[in-house]
Amino acid sequence: MTRMPCWSEWLWEEGRPAMPKLKKLIIEKCPKLSSLPKGLSHHATSLELLVIVAAELLTSVEDLQSVKDLVVLDNPNLKRISNLPNPSNIIIRNCPNLETLENLKPFQRMVIYDLEMETLPDYLKTIMPEKLIVGCREELIMKIISLGVGSSEWQKFEHIPDSNVVT
Repeated sequence: MTRMPCWSEWLWEEGRPAMPKLKKLIIEKCPKLSSLPKGLSHHATSLELLVIVAAELLTSVEDLQSVKDLVVLDNPNLKRISNLPNPSNIIIRNCPNLETLENLKPFQRMVIYDLEMETLPDYLKTIMPEKLIVGCREELIMKIISLGVGSSEWQKFEHIPDSNVVT
């Protein structure tokens, strides 16, 4: 679903199964979409890849039982990602208000890219990817290095086995 500038609500008829074989869903440039339907988690049981780009009013991505790969790009009001029991990869770019990642089992890889962030997000403390890649400004990297091991910034990612911070 691409370039639907007036789409604000995704209605899903209660109790009506739909899209049981859907494996990949890309939602792009739907600036008025404010939420994903509950039916998506209950009926799109084969959904493995979910990409959400420029859904400017979207505040949460939750309760998606089968999603393995989640990509959220340029969603300025996204605040919460939760209840993904089977993630493998999570990619987050330019979601500055994302505060909460919770109820995620350990997963393979996370990429965070935001050239505007001044500190690493606090939610890093609560997640367990095997590999973390952070793309940020050089100033943030220098801040992390200057504060050193044991600092509050360092503690956000020190539990992650393989971490890279790049510009």
